[in-house]
Amino acid sequence: MTWRDPKRGYWLLGLVVPTLPLLAWAHVRATGQGIFWWLGPLVVFGLVPFVDHAIGKDASNPPEAAVGRLEADRYYRWCVYLFLPLQFASLVFACWIWTYGGLATAEKLGLALTVAMVAGISINTAHELGHKHSAHEKWLSKLALAQTGYGPTTPAELARRSRCGSAGRTAGSAGRRAQRAGRHSRPGRCTRRCP
Repeated sequence: MTWRDPKRGYWLLGLVVPTLPLLAWAHVRATGQGIFWWLGPLVVFGLVPFVDHAIGKDASNPPEAAVGRLEADRYYRWCVYLFLPLQFASLVFACWIWTYGGLATAEKLGLALTVAMVAGISINTAHELGHKHSAHEKWLSKLALAQTGYGPTTPAELARRSRCGSAGRTAGSAGRRAQRAGRHSRPGRCTRRCP
């Protein structure tokens, strides 16, 4: 019997994330309540942890025999690809609302944090695309990172830094000590010789 992914349909839920600024606007428009500009933080720090806890741990993985077929299934790739146009459409829309929407300061802050939630989660999209081997997926990975300012950093570079152990240390005291000692020219560089 061929293994079927019981969570296949849930992949589409990932496409809700890049639409959070649009959903926030729709809720504000429908209710007149500016609190919905804070939808991003409410979903990411409230709803998602609640649902995650309610569902519980899921340690199930597809059998090795099904992995090749799943990787060749374009449905999963398109779920990841579609994140990008939604991400940038929401960013452009949010910029327009910020400029012309007549938002109060607290509403602008909520909108900014909602957009930041999308940008932060786009790092995961970039990570998944960075695992692929085709040039267009590597390029899409960089595109996904552009909103966060990581655009020039390749996924391979991020993986190298992670293996090297520098990712978590560079912003701390070890990175500052290395900078003072002249082991690298700018903050954020690895303090050890990496492969």
